[in-house]
Amino acid sequence: MLYLYQTFISAFFSGSLNLISFSKRSLGGGSNSLLTRILSLLFLTIVCVLCLNCQVVLAHRPHDVVTRVELSPTFSQDQTLYIIVRNNLFKSVNRGDSWARLTNGLDTHGELQSLAISNSDKKILFISARESGIYRTEDAGSSWIQSNSGLADLNVHLVVISPQSSTTVFAATATKGLYKTDDGVSWYQTIPDVKITAVAFSSDSQTVLASDELGNFYRSENLGDTWTKIATLQRVGSIRAIVLEPDFSDSQTAFVATEKDGVYLTQDGAYSFQPVNQGLSDRRIMDLLTVSDKDNYTVLASTWNDGYWKYNSDRRTWIQSSKGLSRDKMGDELKLPHFEDLEISDAFATDGIAFLGGFDGLFRTEDSGSDWIELETLSTATIIDLEISLDYKNDATLAVASYVGGLYISEDGGTTLTPINQNLFLQRFISSSSRDDEEAQDPRRFFDLAFSPSYSSDHSLFATILWSRFLRSTNNGRDWSIIQLPREVRGLTMAISPNFAVDKTIYISTQGGFVFRSTNSGRTFKEVSKVDSQINNNSPSLVLSPTFTVDKTLFATGGKGIYKSVDRGENWQLLTEGKIQAGSNIQLAISPNYPEDKALVVSTSNGLFLTHDDGRTWQEIVDPALGEEPFIEGVAISPDYVNDKTFLVSVRGRGLLRTVDQGQSFQPLGNQFLSLSKVHNIPSAGYAVQFSPNYAVDRTLFGFGSATSEIFKSTDGGNTWDIISVQRNETGQPNFIQSVKLSLALHYRKLVKGLLVATLAGGIAYLLLRSVRRRKISFLRDEG
Repeated sequence: MLYLYQTFISAFFSGSLNLISFSKRSLGGGSNSLLTRILSLLFLTIVCVLCLNCQVVLAHRPHDVVTRVELSPTFSQDQTLYIIVRNNLFKSVNRGDSWARLTNGLDTHGELQSLAISNSDKKILFISARESGIYRTEDAGSSWIQSNSGLADLNVHLVVISPQSSTTVFAATATKGLYKTDDGVSWYQTIPDVKITAVAFSSDSQTVLASDELGNFYRSENLGDTWTKIATLQRVGSIRAIVLEPDFSDSQTAFVATEKDGVYLTQDGAYSFQPVNQGLSDRRIMDLLTVSDKDNYTVLASTWNDGYWKYNSDRRTWIQSSKGLSRDKMGDELKLPHFEDLEISDAFATDGIAFLGGFDGLFRTEDSGSDWIELETLSTATIIDLEISLDYKNDATLAVASYVGGLYISEDGGTTLTPINQNLFLQRFISSSSRDDEEAQDPRRFFDLAFSPSYSSDHSLFATILWSRFLRSTNNGRDWSIIQLPREVRGLTMAISPNFAVDKTIYISTQGGFVFRSTNSGRTFKEVSKVDSQINNNSPSLVLSPTFTVDKTLFATGGKGIYKSVDRGENWQLLTEGKIQAGSNIQLAISPNYPEDKALVVSTSNGLFLTHDDGRTWQEIVDPALGEEPFIEGVAISPDYVNDKTFLVSVRGRGLLRTVDQGQSFQPLGNQFLSLSKVHNIPSAGYAVQFSPNYAVDRTLFGFGSATSEIFKSTDGGNTWDIISVQRNETGQPNFIQSVKLSLALHYRKLVKGLLVATLAGGIAYLLLRSVRRRKISFLRDEG
């Protein structure tokens, strides 16, 4: 097809020039003839339209929701900060210019909710998660231990550390009130059965203030051991933050952020309040800070929609300063705040550095908020899938896909990775898209990647993106064709027939449960069936029997667990109930000896499961090494499973574990600080750990899971790992010739119609002009 387009454009250019030349000769008029001008103008107009049609600029990449930000108390020296982004904990030691993912010990099940760093010891942090309670680190996030002793409710939404002591900490729960620890380990209740939403310590006394979701205020004079309810702010919603002045014990001055009615000031220790909202157009306060400079103070706030505000204490008015901050319309659709956590450098008065997290990402200012820039957090170069050629023994080939826009291939076992996204121009995706939000987001969000089982002979490589499109290459990824599926669907997971060289069969399952099949190597797809939709944003998993041609068997995941088909995907039977059905993030691994052992290994958020009878019964695998109620993030089964009985599991917070006895026992494998699991909330079908097809001989494994653009390789069965950097590459704008060819490809039918009309019009004009010329010559002859 590409050759046809190239031929067409060549013919178009030469044909147009020949027509112009012919017109000159026929009319005898030279370069100033009217027809020449008409045809030249027509030609230039078409070319300009073609080129302009190819210039597409996106306003923004996929949004990265940053809900919490914490800066080191010595940020001006160590440049360290932590963020929670899409339920991932990231750390930066260079002011947010690059990030590391922190996972060791964080075996959480629910959403990360609160993050706090000690002012007295910057290596101590606390983090909380829904359903999993509180975790504590004493090594700046390298490792975490659970700290829930005494808590009656593990849904902890707020953790606050005393500025004087890293062991005095408060934790606010959803239903059981406020808890305190004096040693960082054991907790006891201090305010019962109230949902506390803000806590503030006095820096020069033992006074602590707290408030709840109903606007009530509580005061303690003994570091929170006992409390007195002292006041209520009516009709303001919950209290979002309390900020005490440094001399609170003398001035009794504090500022209060409310959910619905802006900022209030108290000058009597929270017994009475007065609003300070002059100039504040958005009164949905999300965070509040004060900056003291000698005798003056500055109040800073973040608001739901408008971002960053400063309070001028001399003029007693608020001034918005949000240049460079951005919003995403999806925030409004989901009714989520555009801006949340605001944090400032310990030297803010001199360096002007602050950070603001929000729905659209993380922003930084270096001039006290006059100008903001967005920082990349979840990198578009984050690896989301890695696949290995079945002929790896001979071709040493693997392919890698990134979060947005990047595809790479290596033919030397990962030593060098070459981009293979050269012709995946953005225009090819935008033009065929029916989704409105892709005007603001790059649609090239890769979801799955696969080699043809007969890659060594057919050189075919396949990929899918998040929405509705299948990509196909038959020349090792140098060129790609894009196939639109029959309906708009999300989350495309592929499975390819082991006998692909003969049956040309490819399956695609989706988050909505729709199953598609191609029997012509992916040129076209047909919808064949449907299973229950995935829950939330879970990615589907799909595997085929190694003897699919004979037994016609597939396994898929859906909203109720695991499904089986024995008629090539036409009909499905639900195999699971109980813990598997209630779980999420399900991944399937099928035994290479499935025809004999009928074995599948299944990883879920509710644990690890194994069947040896084709899914009729399931055994939950329990082992101390996996932990209690483990969240199994991924699974991979050895291609030599019939002999080595080996499979690997990635356990949230515990890393990679290996069994060599079909799950009877497990041992930790490799570096515990290495994240070999998919980055949370970046949907993809990728398996974060994969065996070389020649594993029995080469002992090679590959994996991914870093916050940066890199993959991991082991050649000793996973005991040690090498890090392979993937050089970031993005497909740029097409050049002039590429733009013309691309527009011809995208608008072929319209262009042909246009050229036919233009040719007809030109022919008519030519005949009319020729007739006029003949009459003119005849007239001159008659006059002569």
